[in-house]
Order: sequence, then C-alpha cells, then structure tokens
Amino acid sequence: MSLNRKDFEIIRLVSNEKINLKELALNFKTTDRNIRYSIDNINHYLKKFSAGNSIEVINGVINFDTNEELVKKFCGEENKKNYIFSKEEREEYILICLFFRDTISLKAIEEYLQVSITTLRKDLKDIEKILEKYQLYLENSFGKIFVKGNEKKLRHLKMIYALKYIYLNEEELKYIFPDIKTLRMDKDTTSKKGALDEILNKFKDKEVDVLI
Repeated sequence: MSLNRKDFEIIRLVSNEKINLKELALNFKTTDRNIRYSIDNINHYLKKFSAGNSIEVINGVINFDTNEELVKKFCGEENKKNYIFSKEEREEYILICLFFRDTISLKAIEEYLQVSITTLRKDLKDIEKILEKYQLYLENSFGKIFVKGNEKKLRHLKMIYALKYIYLNEEELKYIFPDIKTLRMDKDTTSKKGALDEILNKFKDKEVDVLI
C-alpha cells in the first residue's frame, strides 16, 4: 500500500467539507468502490501517523473533520516516503532534471523516485522516444545522464517545459529565449473574421513557437 496523487487530492477536497461520494467518483472519473478503496488506504496512513480523525462515509456523504495544520503535516515531508509516483510523474521529473540541472545521476533519480533500476531504464527508453522527435538523445557517462543533439531543438524543448510551470510575458520570453517566435492571441488580434483560424494554423504549421 502507498499513497498517490489522487489520494492527496482527495484529502484536499474533503478536508472540512462534506462531499457526496458519487460526485467525488465522478470528479476522478472512477467508481464509488475505487474511491472507498482510496479512503481506506488514506485512513491507514492517517492512523499510522496519528494525523487526527479518519475519513468517514455516512449515507453516501464523505466527512473528514480535521484542521489545516494536521493536513499540511500529513501531506508534507513526513509522508514523502509513502508516496508512489505514476509513470507520467516519473518521466516528467526526469525530463525536468535533464533540462534544468547541470548534472543528474541515475542513482539520484532512482533514490528520489524510489524505483528499481529496471523500472528506471524502462522510463528512460520512453523518454528517448520523446527526445527522438526533436533530434535529441540521451548520453550516459559514468552513471550520469545528459541530453545531447540539436541544440536549437533542445532550447525549444526546454522552453516548452519551462512554460508549463511559469508564466512569462512576451518581453521576458524573448529575453530568456531570443530565438523564440511568438504570436499574440487576444481580443484585439482575433476580432476580425477568420483571424483566429489564421493564428491557430500558423501555430499548427510551426510558424510560431508560443501563443501569448
């Protein structure tokens, strides 16, 4: 048993809020039974860490009377070792490390994600498929991995991942990524008939890198 992103999201949603079980199942696109299983799993760790009351389901309504401090403590570093990363989360973490750290070792990734070297190698194979689309590849040197290949496309891919987590205006974007091609998509630029389609087609045809 372990905790995943869905478990922590359930804790956040039901803390001091009465929520219908069926509504929560619909929110996660799963079944009532699956939500009940998640709640049982969460309660196991709540009890283990003495983190207050258990989550209860009474007449189809979820109740969790707790306080914000206990929730923060439970969801923080104290429970980090019980968290299990999904395949998508592992690949995202590895890519971010590759793009924005000077060096990263296989051992460090393995220990942080708490996976076997076999699982890690499978993840790296899938990451290589992503990189191949940008004429990039992974290089392993003395247990440390690097992204190599087309420098311009590497900068482009770094920009894509950076923009997933930060907001930059056009001036800031061009300062950090001088080669980037931007195009505004707002009320002014899309007011004319056909303007929106024209902008989207330019983005689709890779005439621009980012829509602002």
